[in-house]
Amino acid sequence: MKHCQKFTREQRYQFYGLRKAGFKQRKIANEVGRNKSAFSRELRLNERQCGWHSKQAQELRYKRVRQKAKARGFGREDRDNSISKSRFTLSASFAVLFILSAICLRVMFDLEME
Repeated sequence: MKHCQKFTREQRYQFYGLRKAGFKQRKIANEVGRNKSAFSRELRLNERQCGWHSKQAQELRYKRVRQKAKARGFGREDRDNSISKSRFTLSASFAVLFILSAICLRVMFDLEME
């Protein structure tokens, strides 16, 4: 099954320009290289009372992405906290490795001296 790809800002600008020029949805989808049903879904998701505009569609997409992240519990604070925790864990792991390697070197040095 083919993986769904999001529309880029450039593709939305192409949609907008071709729609303004009076092209039909099928022709626009073919011109941009996307499926006509994907283009239809794009219009349905992002069309408002005043019509569909590329800039507005992009803003609505960003808004949905942010809401989805918040619903999962990944706000900015959570993300920053998880990053700092992972950095602490990583630095603690390196400290343990450093200490263990120092002990191994010391033991090897002591064995050579005997």
